[in-house]
Amino acid sequence: MASKRKKQATSVELNEDDYVWLRPVKKGTKLGSRVRGPFKVIRLKPRFMVELKNIIDDSLISVHIRRVIKVVGNHSIEELKDMAASEGDEYVVDGLVDHRGDDKETMEFLVHWAGYDVSERTWEPLSEVDDTIALDE
Repeated sequence: MASKRKKQATSVELNEDDYVWLRPVKKGTKLGSRVRGPFKVIRLKPRFMVELKNIIDDSLISVHIRRVIKVVGNHSIEELKDMAASEGDEYVVDGLVDHRGDDKETMEFLVHWAGYDVSERTWEPLSEVDDTIALDE
């Protein structure tokens, strides 16, 4: 049992200078709690801890590695700061899982939200996901 917990704790592969999203301490509803960030990984510490730097105010925090989600894609520091500035305004799309509909008016995508369980995926119209990186992939 202990080895299973150890494997789960280290399942996120991080390096210094990676950027990550921070999950809330307590899991709430999708509308009640959002990921924060992105943060820059400063240092990997013992006992599955990681030191993060806030890219807006340079403050440092240490969190358990299970609370972080690696930022996917290559983003400039300006793009990352824009994401951080708007973190309270929108959710982070982790991926588009499926789609339905035949044309732009009826097309919907099943969205997997970063930091949320599979059960919290939602169908969103094309107009809500048309500017996401996930749609391009």
